[in-house]
Amino acid sequence: MNTTQIKQLIRQELPLIIREDNEMRQFIIDLSRHQYANKDNTEDRFERMMKKLEENQKRSDKRWKEYEERSDRRWKEYQERSDKRWKEYQAELHRLREESERKWQEYRAETNQRFEKIDERFEKIDERFEKIDERFEKMDERFEKLEHDGGVLKGYSLEQRCRNNAPAIFGRHLIRGKEATNKIYDRLYEAHANGEISESQYAQVDAVDLLWEGKLRTTQTEMVLVIEISWKIAMHDVNRAIERAEILQQIGFNTLPVVIGREWDEATKQADVVQVVNGSVKRDSWLRTIAKIKNVSK
Repeated sequence: MNTTQIKQLIRQELPLIIREDNEMRQFIIDLSRHQYANKDNTEDRFERMMKKLEENQKRSDKRWKEYEERSDRRWKEYQERSDKRWKEYQAELHRLREESERKWQEYRAETNQRFEKIDERFEKIDERFEKIDERFEKMDERFEKLEHDGGVLKGYSLEQRCRNNAPAIFGRHLIRGKEATNKIYDRLYEAHANGEISESQYAQVDAVDLLWEGKLRTTQTEMVLVIEISWKIAMHDVNRAIERAEILQQIGFNTLPVVIGREWDEATKQADVVQVVNGSVKRDSWLRTIAKIKNVSK
């Protein structure tokens, strides 16, 4: 029988032997006693272990207390150093602020002096410019007066030429053309007296530069030309001619608004009025304006 078989046999039979054979059980106990300590030895060993643990705990407590004291001492030293550095930093910052404030005050004072000198120079320059402006204003007033006087003279001259040359200007379109002021004013006065037109409308027609009448060559229709004359034509000249022509239409006249001038704004060139430029009626404006009138053929 080999070793393995013997071990197998012992595992099978030993539990039964221990239960039933007291002598054998005691033998096994005595045999194992040499491997394991008895109760007395165990308790003594436990006491030694506890004593050793207590000593270790005391040493640990002592070391911990020493560590805490050392840490507190270092922390206090660190706080003292930090406080000292912070005070030094605050003092340096205060010094820098005072230095900056002093330099700023010096710079501001110097700058103010410079600006005061600059202001003085600008005041002198302003005084010079004021004098120059006054001179230019006087020159502008003179030029405006000259321009106005020149415009008035040119407008008056143009109006006189138009009155004198009206038969030639409108002869291509009207038969037996003549000034219609007296005829128009008789009817205008009557219409105003009867309440057909207002005082404002009466004054509008009263300000017309020229009223010219005749028969249309194409239809033999009696027609009154309500003429505004200005050297430079603007939209207010066009609008006046149209409004005054409409007032005369209200009291029974066939009218055409006419504007005579030398210089024209771009917008006025497309207006629905008869345009006379350089002493000649623009045919397209005549046809365009005639087309706006009812019951009158071209």
